[in-house]
Amino acid sequence: MRILVPAAILAAAHVGRVGAGPVPPRGRVVSYPDHIPVKAGEFIVEFHDDAADSPARRLRGMPSVSVDHYYDSPFVGMAVTVGGSVSPSHLAGIAGVKRVFPNRVHMLSYLPGDQNLTSTYLHEATGVQRAREELGLDGKGVKIGIIDTGVDYMHPELGACWKTPGCPWQYGQDFVGDNFSFYDPNPVIKPNPTPVDCVGHGTHVSGILAAQGPLVQGVAPGATFGMYRVFACPDQRGSIPTTDAIVVKAMEAAYKDGHDIITMSLGAGGWAESPMSACAASLAARGVVVVAGNGNQGVNGLITSNAPAVGDGVIAVGSVDNWSFTGITIVITTLQDRFDMPTQPSSQSNSPFVFAGDTPIVAAKDSNGDTNVCSPVAASLAGRIALIPTGNCTYAQKAMLAQQAGAVGVLLYNAEGEAMVGVAVPKNVTIPVALVTYEDGVRIAKAIALGPATVSTPNNNATTVAYPLGGKMSLFSSFGPTPELGLSPAISAPGGNIWSTYPRTKGSYISMSGTSMATP
Repeated sequence: MRILVPAAILAAAHVGRVGAGPVPPRGRVVSYPDHIPVKAGEFIVEFHDDAADSPARRLRGMPSVSVDHYYDSPFVGMAVTVGGSVSPSHLAGIAGVKRVFPNRVHMLSYLPGDQNLTSTYLHEATGVQRAREELGLDGKGVKIGIIDTGVDYMHPELGACWKTPGCPWQYGQDFVGDNFSFYDPNPVIKPNPTPVDCVGHGTHVSGILAAQGPLVQGVAPGATFGMYRVFACPDQRGSIPTTDAIVVKAMEAAYKDGHDIITMSLGAGGWAESPMSACAASLAARGVVVVAGNGNQGVNGLITSNAPAVGDGVIAVGSVDNWSFTGITIVITTLQDRFDMPTQPSSQSNSPFVFAGDTPIVAAKDSNGDTNVCSPVAASLAGRIALIPTGNCTYAQKAMLAQQAGAVGVLLYNAEGEAMVGVAVPKNVTIPVALVTYEDGVRIAKAIALGPATVSTPNNNATTVAYPLGGKMSLFSSFGPTPELGLSPAISAPGGNIWSTYPRTKGSYISMSGTSMATP
């Protein structure tokens, strides 16, 4: 008789091993596969709750061990950096140590999409409108801690204030500063006085929760908020990294500030025992409502739920697509026609997708004649916008190839049936990049085939159109079960094509997609 053991159970049996060596006698060392990035020499040492003092004293007294942070509540342990001959097995062998984790690196994950939250049907679909009208609930008296990239708290729809009397932002701090990068051998962590957002993700999440109108109406604009910034500005490779140690530190701070709800639109594949999940579970056990995005890896199939969403007692949130798509308007002019459409601009582009006058647009082709443009462009694109379909390589690769050919902008269009998602490009892409739907991209391509076409962009004018996949699970939304075979996500909310606030320096409003948007 053959017995089939689920892969998740086999993988769970591996946790606690380092190479092929035995499990240390007192604590367990968690190892990650080679493709998971970790900070070399940095570890999170989790203590047993009833024996925290003894291992803390031992670690502080060990040579070649530097204590970066002591976590006392709700997660109990230390973040340490080790040198010399100290190994994680040495740390795990200390009495009172429960587990030793490498300090894992996480990259911010989200996608652009669009929805206009002033449309009442969205709040009708989620029950928010009934809570407002029938119960008079708008969040007043509730404290909500947000762990994210920071916030443009001076945005007019987010209060335009910071910790002043009557201001919605009464709590929070910066844990990373602007220049932290996983790729630096000695990363710079220099927090700013306030958690100002240089990415946009946290401001977008904040608008879904806190915006006061007129263009965006948040779910709980009467609440009191705290922003705990754990992501720096995009690094030289365009990545937006953080680590387990930084996020757990922020969770600890949010708990000590007394928040009723802690919301985290972040995470990566993990386990209920991993540091972020364990800390989130401890918060939930203490009565804090902890909400976390289930992840954007749905295209990879089952068992793609993220930590900390897989933590015990954490509300894991999936995403459904919005019923409309709202984006910045571009106008296409051809010999035969003139029409407009919404776009999703790049969330990291150094230039907004705005052109002073009519700018020529052409269908780019690479040296193989392929319009997907994943190898060098065949002809010069000088002075023109390149129209390129998505697929076969990254947005960043396509944008860089067009830029190298002299293009002044890139207009990408989706594959058929894809949601409007975020366009992330690195700092070395200096031309504006935007995304349109499959249907609009094909319409432009057909117009270009018949003769010259141009693009113009009335600054910050928005267009809203119906989205046919509204109310259905988003293609990107991660699926359960959890690695322990638990049900996940627990609930789903609109997260595909959500229109919300954005830093004023980046245009003030944008549409984005992800369980990041569903979570708030």
